[in-house]
Amino acid sequence: MKLNGKTIATLVAEGVEDLEYYVPMMRLQEEGAKVLT
Repeated sequence: MKLNGKTIATLVAEGVEDLEYYVPMMRLQEEGAKVLT
């Protein structure tokens, strides 16, 4: 999955655990995506 040049927005609800947010965000960034929250 190559996401170079793509921008992805994530919506985070109150009460979400840190790892539930950070792990997917890091994986997307590793693939080249810009992640907005």
